[in-house]
Amino acid sequence: MLVRHDVHIVETIRYYRHEAHPLDYNFAALLILSIALTLLTPLSPGYRLFRKAVAGPLIACGWLYLAWVPYVRNDAEQWEVTILASKQF
Repeated sequence: MLVRHDVHIVETIRYYRHEAHPLDYNFAALLILSIALTLLTPLSPGYRLFRKAVAGPLIACGWLYLAWVPYVRNDAEQWEVTILASKQF
C-alpha cells in the first residue's frame, strides 16, 4: 500500500513566497536588535524562562521566515541572511 504524504504545508509556503523587499531587511535588523536586547537581560530564573520560552522561539521563527519566504534569484542571496545570523550565536 502506498502512503500519501501531506504536502499541504509546503504548498502553502510556496503560495506566500514573495520578492524580497525593504521590509524584509528591516525585519532582519529588528531581529538582530531583539537578540541583543534579549541577551542583555539579567540571569535571574524569570528572565531565563522568558529567553527560553518566549524570545528564543519567536526569534528562531523570524529567522526561518526570512530564510524561506522572501524569494531571491540565486542561492547566495537566499542564504546570506541566515548564514550571517547564525554567526552571531
